[in-house]
Amino acid sequence: MSLVSQESEDEEIWEKPVSDWSVKDVCSWLQYGPLQNAAGLVQAAYSHHISGRALLRLTDSLLQRMGIQQESLRQSILVEVLELKLQQEIQQLLLIAECVEEKE
Repeated sequence: MSLVSQESEDEEIWEKPVSDWSVKDVCSWLQYGPLQNAAGLVQAAYSHHISGRALLRLTDSLLQRMGIQQESLRQSILVEVLELKLQQEIQQLLLIAECVEEKE
């Protein structure tokens, strides 16, 4: 895959809510996002069919069961997922604010 097509795919990922991400989207985020240097994450997400909805529900114990043994890596993953949740919440609040402004 060329870098240009990967960049356009990455942009498409960010245009939709995390809860709508496919397994492929999650794997792209893991491969090219803030956790890109963490070995084995993409394979773990793929083999466990982690979609966007599943990603948002990850817990420390689920990550352990997926084979991610290093505690610091599990915590890093959970922090990044929390950031995704917050970004999604902010986007939803901005949409609500836009709707309110249009009605006024």
